[in-house]
Amino acid sequence: MRKNRFNTPKCFVSISTLTASGAGSFSVLMEARTRNAAENLARFAGTRDRMRQRDALIADIEKTTVAQTRAHWLARLDAAGVPAGPINTYPEALADPHALAREMVVDLVHPGAGAIKALGVPVKLSDTPGAVERPAPLLGQDNAAVLTELGYSEAEQRTLKDTGVI
Repeated sequence: MRKNRFNTPKCFVSISTLTASGAGSFSVLMEARTRNAAENLARFAGTRDRMRQRDALIADIEKTTVAQTRAHWLARLDAAGVPAGPINTYPEALADPHALAREMVVDLVHPGAGAIKALGVPVKLSDTPGAVERPAPLLGQDNAAVLTELGYSEAEQRTLKDTGVI
């Protein structure tokens, strides 16, 4: 089930107004939309009304959000005090200044793909910081090291390879 995600031209916006936590901002959202505000305030007055008619409410809100850009709606909803935020595309998320500052996106060189972007370590620890230092291995690249660590002899590894197990 989709939750609070609304289409705008070419992208999405998340608007938090359908549940009890958003009850105070629901009327502000209706007014910010300027489309059937009074009718919708009555029709979706309480949280239970909004939850029971969730599909109809989402469809009604989206009739309005598709008419303007995401930037338009975020500015308008922010000015009205309605909790909302962008739903970023992958390229937007990978270029986000905050994500870059936290080293959540790192540049690596992959032996098969060349220059790639990879996700960084999400938990930042001062005494034991983690880092992404190399790309994922190619298929089978680390078989020998793993099998050796597990106690397989070279002859056993050859047998596994020759019989198609690895």
